Amino acid sequence: MTRFAQPAEFQIAEPVALPSGRCEGMRRLRTSDTAAFRDHLLRLDARGRRLRFGSPVNDAFIERYAADALTDEGCIIGLFSDGILRGAAELCGLGRDGAKAEAAFSLEADLRGRGLGSRLFEEILAEARRAGIRSLAVHFLRENVAMRKIVARHSPKLEIEGAEVTATIRLDMADRLAPLRPLGSPAPVSLPEPA
Repeated sequence: MTRFAQPAEFQIAEPVALPSGRCEGMRRLRTSDTAAFRDHLLRLDARGRRLRFGSPVNDAFIERYAADALTDEGCIIGLFSDGILRGAAELCGLGRDGAKAEAAFSLEADLRGRGLGSRLFEEILAEARRAGIRSLAVHFLRENVAMRKIVARHSPKLEIEGAEVTATIRLDMADRLAPLRPLGSPAPVSLPEPA
């Protein structure tokens, strides 16, 4: 059994009402979700693709990426709205000892700025803890102010090299900064009222 093998049952976070529809919650993606994951990445606008992959990417790149993404070497938490995958948090193990992992995030444009990125981040931290990960690396572009704010709550040190920022989160430190929630319990999200 690999570190991120699919669980028998999927924990789904509590639903969240959104002005543009209903967010059913989050769950681990299965290999049967490959097409939904691909479609989510294809729906990302140019800025969203650049923020997720660190540079502009075309549809062919996304097709190849999504085809290989759902393996036992990592896990992806999906955020669903009206039955459609609209956001994802990816966790991939690094190194042979299994103590380090890397995380990446994507959220479609109309769902940004609603606290859902923070919620995905909390879910991926919880998954990393359950998998015994001690150190989590998050790479993002310097222009990604939202990710910088999210990461700053968990990592006192950010390394900036050119246009890229790297945060290394020691999960024992993250436990002191952000208390561990019980498995499957939703992260608190405060959503603005629709105008």
